[in-house]
Amino acid sequence: MNNPVNLGDPSGEFVAAAALATPPGLIAACAVGIAYVAIPGFRDIVNQGASTLLNSTKAVSDDIIDAGIKVLNDPNTAPGNDWKWKGPEDKGGYSRGSSEQGTKESLRSDPNNPAHPPHTDYTNPKGQGYRIFEDGTFEAK
Repeated sequence: MNNPVNLGDPSGEFVAAAALATPPGLIAACAVGIAYVAIPGFRDIVNQGASTLLNSTKAVSDDIIDAGIKVLNDPNTAPGNDWKWKGPEDKGGYSRGSSEQGTKESLRSDPNNPAHPPHTDYTNPKGQGYRIFEDGTFEAK
């Protein structure tokens, strides 16, 4: 209780608020605010990061997650009628849509990658890649 760090916040509930209330915290907060307003492009970077965080759960739809899990569990069976096999038998994957129309997507099983748990690689029509895991979670590549 006699710890000088905890005098203003003995329970430790408001650590972030206490940090901002210090002169260095206020200076940092002001610097970020000024950069947000004054530096061209900084606002876009901040907003894009916030948008990515807010939309990260929407990046891969439930039907794609289900298809990815199906491909991981049975790579020899297409996850749906509109998915067609492309590439060599041992390294290929499923594809649907068309590059010309901007609708091309792909799924490729990757069960033995030493750097990641078993997953299916998914590439969306914009060319963004994701790993879909057995438990239904995913991550950007």
